[in-house]
Amino acid sequence: MIREDLIDLIGEEEYLSAVQSFRTGTATSVEFAHDIQYHFEQLGFSEEQKWQTWKELVYEIPCYSIWLYVNMFYVNQTTEAQKNELLRILTDLLENGNVAQVNAVKYALWVDFFEDPSTVEKCWNHLTETIKTEAARNHLMEISGPVPYGLKRTYYESSLGTHSHRIDLQTGLKRSCIDIYGDIDVTHALHLVEEIERVDAEIDMSEVRALLKTIT
Repeated sequence: MIREDLIDLIGEEEYLSAVQSFRTGTATSVEFAHDIQYHFEQLGFSEEQKWQTWKELVYEIPCYSIWLYVNMFYVNQTTEAQKNELLRILTDLLENGNVAQVNAVKYALWVDFFEDPSTVEKCWNHLTETIKTEAARNHLMEISGPVPYGLKRTYYESSLGTHSHRIDLQTGLKRSCIDIYGDIDVTHALHLVEEIERVDAEIDMSEVRALLKTIT
């Protein structure tokens, strides 16, 4: 739980209501992230105290408004040790988070960390090197669209080995085509499509092939 003096300024009832709403799946957003940032200054929080608070909140109140401020802190104020700590948190949430935590971190990765040239490489490389579960691989492929193709090319290639990974790859290729900031190398992607079709007739790649043709 975050510090009591911060809860006092937020309002204990409001804070506990927000925490409970995410535990029960009855809320999708929270409005007091900006107020928390303001209260930091009122209470004279150190950078380490701010960081500790944001880390706790991504677990307690998992929503994009919290992650928006976490991302800003990550980009502008974190030490190298704190950056590495957040990377470990990203892995933990993708692998072990509940539905609300996973959805919030996926959206944050997709629209902030992966679309930002200053953060995408470090985040992508860490996640691809550390995630182990099938569910986390699937989550990562679903949000891989905006990752520069040169970064995700090797990971995409490594996903040809098993049927479940090829299904994940199908998702990643599709999202690379349809996401607003999706990044795709059409020639290489077509090669991957052909490989999937060659080794795994159960996977229908016609939609991805058609999407790639619209890009060329």
